[in-house]
Amino acid sequence: MVDFEIRIPILPTDGFYSNVKLAVKSLRNLGGSYETVPIHVSVGGMPKDPTPELTKEINAWSKDDPNLHWRIIPPQVRTTEFASVIDRIANPLEKDVVIMCDADLCITKDIQPLLEIVAAQDRPTLAGMMAHQSPFSKDPDENREWWQKAFALFDVPMPEFDYNHTLAPASQGKSPMYINQGFTVMNRSAFEILGKRMAQITLDLARMLRPGNKHIFALQVALTVAIEMERVQFLQLGPQYNCTNEDAMLRCGLSSPEDVRVLHYQRRDVFDRHKFLCEQEAFLDFSLAEYDSAILQMFQKHVLSLEDVFFERGAAA
Repeated sequence: MVDFEIRIPILPTDGFYSNVKLAVKSLRNLGGSYETVPIHVSVGGMPKDPTPELTKEINAWSKDDPNLHWRIIPPQVRTTEFASVIDRIANPLEKDVVIMCDADLCITKDIQPLLEIVAAQDRPTLAGMMAHQSPFSKDPDENREWWQKAFALFDVPMPEFDYNHTLAPASQGKSPMYINQGFTVMNRSAFEILGKRMAQITLDLARMLRPGNKHIFALQVALTVAIEMERVQFLQLGPQYNCTNEDAMLRCGLSSPEDVRVLHYQRRDVFDRHKFLCEQEAFLDFSLAEYDSAILQMFQKHVLSLEDVFFERGAAA
């Protein structure tokens, strides 16, 4: 069995806290070694907002889990943008393999086979799935121009455009490796190398991309640049390891909902990921809904199988 840890960035809202509760309960529900996997949650937010310091009190449900660690980012460096995602890669690892994931993601089945592959690599290695769309443009020429600017900013040679986005039509062309950071797995050497680069690259890219309102993608673009800069090995994952909550994934290499091991419920067109686990009416709607989507049926069944999954401030498990 591979020892690993998980790192999650959040803002101090009930929506994010409820996402963390589902992520933790999903993992612990797998039993065995999953019951004690360290989970580090980096809590960002506004510098003058007192909520982060109240996180443990607000999340009383977590008090009996000694392996869930709330990392409260100090007010002087706290922001609502990149502070929490930078914090999660800026601190030393306890384990030799780490999963970096979004809060709106739950591990529903055993992932040890993947962890063993990453752990066995003798060079810095990161595993992840290609993002669904380009961060820049649906036009292949414009997409290439933006990538050229991003790599040129750091004097990194332009890589080959060898990858298809998971949900983009062929007419949009290929891209360099560009990973959906909802779920990535790294070995220690990759974490340490990328950790030295990611903060500055992210902030520099955010400044470059802000005029085009594309700065929200700075972190994911930064990972691509850092991987190319440091020649980190990339292992491409299929949709079973980062399945969004829509049946389109069944047309992108996913054979069946039963194959999903990691569910990323990022889509908000059917239910709101930041409401359905912490607002009673939204939770009731989700619980009683009769979804046509096979992926949503699977996700609904999973959520409702967990004990005390609804989030309430101060509520103990």
